[in-house]
Amino acid sequence: MQELNRRYAGDDYPTDVLSFVDGSREPETGRKYFGDVVIAVPVAEEQARAAGHSLATEVALLVVHGVLHLLGHDHGRTKERALMEAAESEILKILGIPSLSPRAP
Repeated sequence: MQELNRRYAGDDYPTDVLSFVDGSREPETGRKYFGDVVIAVPVAEEQARAAGHSLATEVALLVVHGVLHLLGHDHGRTKERALMEAAESEILKILGIPSLSPRAP
């Protein structure tokens, strides 16, 4: 994961989740392929332990976070971060998962 983070995000450390936006269309159906979300389970395990919740909760948070990136959300600026965190909270609430924010570097 550190290599992927270095190569595609320019950050030389192991991260918890990376999103790779695609946006292409399936030729036969026209359905949009949004991209890929990669989760580093060892990092997620450490984060879950540190936060005092289950690995399943941490992975759910990371999946939601990654998919929101595929949909165009970003957390690079304060206003964008607030919008993304609000979307995360709403989705996690719908899924019945306590609202948690990822630990962004």
